[in-house]
Amino acid sequence: MMETYLSEYVHQVVVTNAETNAKYHGNKYVTSHLTYDWQEIEKELGGIIDDLDILDQPEVWYLTQTRVVWEVVHSAAAAVTASTSHERDNLCQLCDWVCCQHDVTKYLSWTNREPKVGSLLAALHMTAALERALGNILLMKNQPVPFLLKDLLQTEQLKLVFNKVPIVFMQLILGSPKGFNLRNVLWHGFVTPGELSTDIVEGLVVLFASLGQELQYQALPKRPQFCSFEKFHSELKGVFPDLTSQSKEVPDIIETSLYIPNKSRVLWTKAFELFQNRQYGDSLVLLMPQLEHCLRMIYCQVNDCPNRLLTAESTSLYTTLDEILAPAQHPVVEEGLLMMLLDLTSSLTGPRLRDRLSHGECDLSSLPQWLVNHVFCVALCVSHQQKDGDHKCSSVLCSELQTASSCYRSRFHVMANLSGRIGNLLDNWVEWQHCPPPPDLPETSMDSCPHIATWAELMFHGDERVAERVQTVSFHLRQQKPPILYRPRAELELATALLGVVDNVVQTVDKLRHAATYRHQMWSARTLRSRARVTCQRMWAVLPELWTGLLCILMITTRCYQSLPLLAQHAQFAHRLVKAMCKTVGNTVTLCDMDKNRWNEARSLLSTLAYFVIGWLSEHSSLLGLDKHFDAV
Repeated sequence: MMETYLSEYVHQVVVTNAETNAKYHGNKYVTSHLTYDWQEIEKELGGIIDDLDILDQPEVWYLTQTRVVWEVVHSAAAAVTASTSHERDNLCQLCDWVCCQHDVTKYLSWTNREPKVGSLLAALHMTAALERALGNILLMKNQPVPFLLKDLLQTEQLKLVFNKVPIVFMQLILGSPKGFNLRNVLWHGFVTPGELSTDIVEGLVVLFASLGQELQYQALPKRPQFCSFEKFHSELKGVFPDLTSQSKEVPDIIETSLYIPNKSRVLWTKAFELFQNRQYGDSLVLLMPQLEHCLRMIYCQVNDCPNRLLTAESTSLYTTLDEILAPAQHPVVEEGLLMMLLDLTSSLTGPRLRDRLSHGECDLSSLPQWLVNHVFCVALCVSHQQKDGDHKCSSVLCSELQTASSCYRSRFHVMANLSGRIGNLLDNWVEWQHCPPPPDLPETSMDSCPHIATWAELMFHGDERVAERVQTVSFHLRQQKPPILYRPRAELELATALLGVVDNVVQTVDKLRHAATYRHQMWSARTLRSRARVTCQRMWAVLPELWTGLLCILMITTRCYQSLPLLAQHAQFAHRLVKAMCKTVGNTVTLCDMDKNRWNEARSLLSTLAYFVIGWLSEHSSLLGLDKHFDAV
């Protein structure tokens, strides 16, 4: 295995320059308040012009300036080490705009206790927290927050708040490909223990305090962090065995992996130790970059990549998770494991752990044990990915993990979501629409809607046994395995739109059931006034057609899902149908609200949609496999 996963240039900037500039510089760059002296730093950087575009500077400029940055960082570390407890308390208070005082103390403690691993873990936390806090400043200025840190640091709003020197300093450390690029080389898993100077942690703390000093009198809004991980519980818990009691097996699996570099094993072991100590957020922060690097090792092996693709480059794109998990002639891992990785990192309705962790969007204290357990099991499976039967793991636990991953089907991919949501609706439909009116409700004369009736005949082939037909469709849908991996963009766009239709159908159904149940109770209790009784009669009169219209929407959505490959080839016609359904059912959500009582308008909308669908099918019924029956009708 390679000695380093940093390119020659990046190694020079991050490692060599740190070592050659590690001499003590006194308080030259640090004030008595343990904040940076920006005037002194600007002088050492050789002056910074107002319109300097740091991204356009040559490598030789960066090599000179990063040496200065390391001198500043080492000076900051020396000042923090020599400070009193009172001075440190004041320092931590100035960092409050990024993270709480307890966190700053914890980061410094980690660095002192376990320099090589602790400094990496602290730097991972701190880069993510700083990116989040800088985004909060843009929010204060009513500006959108860029997704990438390098773009965030280029915004005019930040330059106005902090001035040019602090911005250039942050770009050199965090957000320029030719600088330290600390955020990226850390979070993408390129740095191994011992490569990053431990002084960087103190340097970042002083940076937080220095920026905080500029913000002392400004109230910063804080965007809420994601903490709703329990909603994934039913889908993910129990997929793998619990690792809590596997204190011997897990280290053995780590030790025998061919895809974990020798220098990085200590990081995997530490991540598991943190997991056992119930420090789930810290465990996951340390593990995720290692998982990505492990995947990169496999990717480079199976695709016979040149060595340079295995290393962090300053002037070309990294081989990152997006590329590793993208469609390829030689898949990196087997199908079930690949779906697990996509569910955890990419699927929009999944946990999206990589983005949420690395951009500081996640409330680490809310991470549950079962989720981190799941991710750790996925990582262990990846570390023992087998190719051509080589290196078969003899561990019982390893075999259990690999068996579980091989049987996995995606829970959060849009295709899996669509199939599952349609299936659940169909399964419950008969029960849901069984909302009989009160026995003493007078009959209300109302003309039926011919368009809805015709649409129903098309969908059910004139069969009056609707309930049986629905159950049959649901059964066949459950038997199909939805196509998940590497679907064409046109199919995914249609599936996403169909998912919106289904979500709105669910909301409308919930409102209809609630209204029917409530009005039934009120009618039976004789508590309705005369006008409310008329409204109640009108609702019950149109309710059967509302149910029929919604069921037709659900059935044609099912047909669309089953015909997605063909529909995607005729996307223009398909989107006309889907958009019409989405617009109609979206409006019925509002009209069927019990406070609105606009039942006739909802029926009129469904009738208009039925007329449109019948016309659409007259031209395109073959796309949904309804052409023969359409001709017969």
